[in-house]
Amino acid sequence: MPDGGSQVLAVGLDGNVHHATRGRSGAWTPFQAVPWPGRTGAFAGDQVAIAGLPDGSSQVVMTTR
Repeated sequence: MPDGGSQVLAVGLDGNVHHATRGRSGAWTPFQAVPWPGRTGAFAGDQVAIAGLPDGSSQVVMTTR
């Protein structure tokens, strides 16, 4: 990310997509399950990708099972 932070997406052993961030201080947040947009529960996925953009935002692409 432009500020020196990082973001990570991963598919967990439970089949759900999880997200964590690292701030420029180097501290990581715990992995959290990504919620379904407009639904309850965690997003179950197969493939994930994330890209940091120059304005500090990020774009996530995930495919469902």
